[in-house]
Amino acid sequence: LFRTPKVRSLGFLRSDNAKRYIKHLP
Repeated sequence: LFRTPKVRSLGFLRSDNAKRYIKHLP
């Protein structure tokens, strides 16, 4: 999860998309 550069970005984590991204993970 944290290996992806998108997740490293604080802006991505603070965005609502982060929650959706985590939900799609297996």
